[in-house]
Amino acid sequence: MPRKENIDKVEKIKTLIGKASAIYFADCSQVNANDMSILRGRLRESVIVTKVVKNRLALLAFKDLGFDDAIRPFLTGPTSLIVTTEDPILPARLIKEMTKKFTEIKIKGAYFDDTIFSAEQFDFLANLPARPELQATLVQVLAQPVVGLVILLENLIVDLIFILEQLKKKKEQS
Repeated sequence: MPRKENIDKVEKIKTLIGKASAIYFADCSQVNANDMSILRGRLRESVIVTKVVKNRLALLAFKDLGFDDAIRPFLTGPTSLIVTTEDPILPARLIKEMTKKFTEIKIKGAYFDDTIFSAEQFDFLANLPARPELQATLVQVLAQPVVGLVILLENLIVDLIFILEQLKKKKEQS
C-alpha cells in the first residue's frame, strides 16, 4: 500500500511535468549546495523549475501521464528534472552556459514536442536559435517572394511610365 506522502509527491511531479513544454533530465548530485542554489536561481529567473526527484516516483508520474517507457533510462541514478512551460530550448542554452562554470552537471536527456533527445543530442538542442529568432527567419523567408514581386511590379510601372512619356513626346513632335 503506497504511503500518502509518496502519493502526494507523485501528484506534485505530475502537476510539474503535466504542463511542461520541455523536460530535461540531469544529474546534479556532484554540484555543491551553493552552486546548486546559484543554478536554480538562474533558471528560476527564466521561469524554469528544477526539482530533484526519486526515480521510482517520477516514473510513476510519467506513466500516469501516458509518457513513453523510453524515458526510463533517464530515471536512473540521481535525477533532477529541469522543467519549463515556455521556450523549450531556453533551458538547454542556460544549462550549457552553466556547465562551463559547474562542470559537475551531467545531462541525461530531454523530452519535448513528443520527442526524446539523448545526452549526445543536447549540444544540438542548446545551439538551436531561440523561438523569436526562428519566427523572424520564417517571416523573412515568407516575405521574400512578396518583396520580390513588389520590386518587379514597381519596375514594370516605371518602365510603363517611361514608355508613355516617350509616346507623348513623339506625338507632340509630330
